[in-house]
Amino acid sequence: MAPATELALEFVNAQLTCLAFPLQDTKGHQAARHAVQLCPLEAGLGPFAHRPLAMFSGGEWQRFWIAMVLAQSPVILLLDEPTTYLAIGHQWETMEIPEHLNREHGVTILMALHDIQHAAWFSRWLVVIQEGLVVVRVTPAEVLKAELMADIFRVRARIYQ
Repeated sequence: MAPATELALEFVNAQLTCLAFPLQDTKGHQAARHAVQLCPLEAGLGPFAHRPLAMFSGGEWQRFWIAMVLAQSPVILLLDEPTTYLAIGHQWETMEIPEHLNREHGVTILMALHDIQHAAWFSRWLVVIQEGLVVVRVTPAEVLKAELMADIFRVRARIYQ
């Protein structure tokens, strides 16, 4: 890694540590700094590390929040509409982060999504909730059926494979 990139990542790490562990004493702060060394890279912040947080876009902020949670070594990660208000490219990149965390680190991911395409592409299981009740628990292939789309989502759909 180039020295400028290392320095930039150190800057993001310092900001991340202060926000993820704001009440730590000096010893705890050092441990926290150590805990977040890889979090910016895991969350895809490497290319944005040279910028202060105030200059981050919506997608970069989403990655930062995910990095802050990762610094706390979660076993389960709860995400509520993580792609809301993001451009399509940032949506896809943001969805790849939890997928990577699950695949590589065994983090259980629970997400609330309204985008059926994202849910079907990135999930192993889908739980469809309607009016506060679980309607069905299915695989992505099962949710993408015309009958289910009509019954649950009130959408007439043609599914092409």
